Amino acid sequence: AERYFDNAAKIDPNYEKVADELKEISVSRDEAEKIFLEGKEYYESELYNEAYEIFKKSLERKPDFKEAEYYLHMSRGKYFLYKRNELSFLWGAIEEFGLASAIYPQRAEPHYLMGLVYQKKDKNDVENPIFEYKKVIELEPDSELAKLSREKLDRLLKKKRK
Repeated sequence: AERYFDNAAKIDPNYEKVADELKEISVSRDEAEKIFLEGKEYYESELYNEAYEIFKKSLERKPDFKEAEYYLHMSRGKYFLYKRNELSFLWGAIEEFGLASAIYPQRAEPHYLMGLVYQKKDKNDVENPIFEYKKVIELEPDSELAKLSREKLDRLLKKKRK
């Protein structure tokens, strides 16, 4: 929308409605950023449900805010993983982490968390967690998550051989 209003302003710089709309978009973007930072504080404090609600508000002001959308899905997934222990919520966590991974495919954390969820959901499922942990190692080979994934992968591969 901002690009269209910028183009309209170039055509007729004296048209007040365009200037007003551009100002409103700018204010909305600034509000979205402030709200997002508040959501990150909740997220980092492991208050995932509260963070989810705040990220939603940020996205209402700036619908194309990828970072807010990513954290919206991550916070919802972590809420389902850590705060709820029912099978349907674990499937919900997998879905949310999958959506987060689609937003930023180069980030390893959603895959690591999907691996954890698959293990929690079904102790006999080794294939899905193995896939996710290998993906973590592929994406961020030198990270702490990769180190943890290697440990989990070793245990799963031993279990698979039995």
